[in-house]
Amino acid sequence: HAQQAGHGILDAALAPGGRAHGFEIVCTGHSLGAGIAVLLALDLRGTWGDAVRYIGFEPPGCCVSPQLAHEIARLGWYSVVCAQDWAPRTSIRSLQILRERVLGELADC
Repeated sequence: HAQQAGHGILDAALAPGGRAHGFEIVCTGHSLGAGIAVLLALDLRGTWGDAVRYIGFEPPGCCVSPQLAHEIARLGWYSVVCAQDWAPRTSIRSLQILRERVLGELADC
């Protein structure tokens, strides 16, 4: 129900005569917020099409599948990553490996 209310607000704002008619929707965020922003942008794209854009700052690498990553790149959406930040390079598999190593070290204690 909350999602419908949000779409109603966007519908009213972006409709002809609305306060934001002719504007684009830009979803943005940092870290986990960037991961949420890209998923929101993909969802809103279903309704608003090319009027939706995304720019993320250091999103976690495990937020989207390889297929979605290719779609995001095809759309020309951007994610900015600093050279030494580990979060954007995190994958589901790297988290599984970390878990296995931590459990192995704890078992050796």
